[in-house]
Amino acid sequence: MEGKRYDRLEHFVFKETTPSARRERMEFVEQGLRKRYRLIPRKVRHNAAHFLRPEGILLEVAWRALPPPRTDEVLLVRGDLGAVRHFLQPRSDHRWSRPRALARMRPRTPAPRYELVIEMGAPPPSPDGGTDVQVAVDGGDARRLRIGAAFAEYRIPVTAPADRVVDVELRARPWSRSGQPASQGVAVRRLALVPIAP
Repeated sequence: MEGKRYDRLEHFVFKETTPSARRERMEFVEQGLRKRYRLIPRKVRHNAAHFLRPEGILLEVAWRALPPPRTDEVLLVRGDLGAVRHFLQPRSDHRWSRPRALARMRPRTPAPRYELVIEMGAPPPSPDGGTDVQVAVDGGDARRLRIGAAFAEYRIPVTAPADRVVDVELRARPWSRSGQPASQGVAVRRLALVPIAP
């Protein structure tokens, strides 16, 4: 999407001051984008950049327009607006990330430490049956995880940040395959924050 058109789309959502009004605007935008998206030739759809896709635009606008969600769990596809960025279109109960993707949440349950749980995998059409993923929390050092083809839970202890918002960065080796969006990373189903008992 051209920069000026994208800016107008953001302004259309941002000029509303309440979260409920912004969500209504985003739903309106989503309906319009989906209607137009079906008119784009299939080959162009597969090769379009991430932000040209309706879901990519919505995730980007929601990330900027909404505050970090106050929740202990983010379910990808089933309630992730404002919580994730740089992910692709829904695939059943998960999304594929870009090689670099972001997530955030403000946990409902206060605690000095949490266990960050990420349910992810590298199922087909990922070509290698697994991948390495680096996970960094709140700008700290990244932890390297070996992810298999099947979805599984990966757990990382984290300290509650001063602003109470836990920011997560995922980095995965990019892969591409004919008939698939270019430059995908890892498939993610959910993220959760589980308090660690003192």
